[in-house]
Amino acid sequence: MRKFKLYYLTEFVGPWSMIDVFVVAILAALIHLANIQIVAGTAATAFAISVFFTLLSAHAFDERLIKENS
Repeated sequence: MRKFKLYYLTEFVGPWSMIDVFVVAILAALIHLANIQIVAGTAATAFAISVFFTLLSAHAFDERLIKENS
């Protein structure tokens, strides 16, 4: 039963957990307040790939597996 609650909580919070938006907001604040220069290099590519794979894994998750293992 606990797995169901955790799964549905994750599904409920999912649309609002946009880490990419938070990263952009933090970078914009750093540029504006600290007057620093940010160079988007391999870290930006790695971050974009991690966001993409997070989306894929969320869509590939099968909730029936929780029912079978409970």
